[in-house]
Amino acid sequence: MSQESSGTRSYLPYWLSGMIALLLLGGLLVRLAVSYYQGGYTWAESDWDSDGSTSLIEYLDGSEVGDASVCVSGQRCTRYFRLKDGMDIKTKCPARIPIGRGKYHIQRDEPC
Repeated sequence: MSQESSGTRSYLPYWLSGMIALLLLGGLLVRLAVSYYQGGYTWAESDWDSDGSTSLIEYLDGSEVGDASVCVSGQRCTRYFRLKDGMDIKTKCPARIPIGRGKYHIQRDEPC
């Protein structure tokens, strides 16, 4: 006794497939948002490649970035680095404000 296949296949309805894809995409976006929130960097700080603008990817990469206070040329600066390998991303120092010819005031939180 052999049974012949009726030739019909069982597929998920298109709307159900679309809903599953939307739920997965929504879950991914929520995961990225939570990861970024835990990173705690502002939009301006998230310009990791220092090109003057912050992309959405850079913004979301904030969860994979750590920071540390470092001393550079007598200034207290912030060093940003990748958490996975400790490689430097950038070092941000306070702005030098010109107060006269060749003289600058450096804003400091505390001396090095």
